[in-house]
Amino acid sequence: MGEVPSIQIKRLAGGERYKELVIIELRKRKFIYTFYQEKLRGLRLTGKAKDLLIEDAPDRFSFFLIGSTDTNIIKSEFKRRLRLHRVAQAFITMLNADIEVFRDEKPNVFAPVANAAEIDYPSFYLSREVKELGERATAIRGSRSVGILLTASAAFAVYNMGEALMKWDYRAEMRVKTLMTTLLCARSFSG
Repeated sequence: MGEVPSIQIKRLAGGERYKELVIIELRKRKFIYTFYQEKLRGLRLTGKAKDLLIEDAPDRFSFFLIGSTDTNIIKSEFKRRLRLHRVAQAFITMLNADIEVFRDEKPNVFAPVANAAEIDYPSFYLSREVKELGERATAIRGSRSVGILLTASAAFAVYNMGEALMKWDYRAEMRVKTLMTTLLCARSFSG
């Protein structure tokens, strides 16, 4: 995700005091730091923390933390940071709803190579994971979707516009729907 809005920490599981102590400890060990600019406060991982996560659970984190991925590039432009915050909010919502969010827990339905999969449990895929499709994913550029929620019987594009009104680009959102229908119904979930 890149950056989590510091105000969203209260939505994570655990008591308020416990979370406060964890954040203090993570800062003390130099695993996270606060980035504040243009009245937008967020928590970011340090390089030390990224290395530790990759070493400890490469299947879960390497996709997001290795290479020249979008999530690995420092973002300081207000609009890009706001999008990161909205993606993080959606991720926390899915985590709280007990929906599979980690790559090592869910089928990789957006792999470039066709891969039949079955969704036994609701799974959330960040827009970054959908982009793994390569050229096919460029068809959905311009969409405001932060990810895709898959259940055993349906697929949903997930949006988080925060307090802003949605700037709806009908064509871009219809391309998302079309891609999800053709990809998920015809390719990955033929049953």
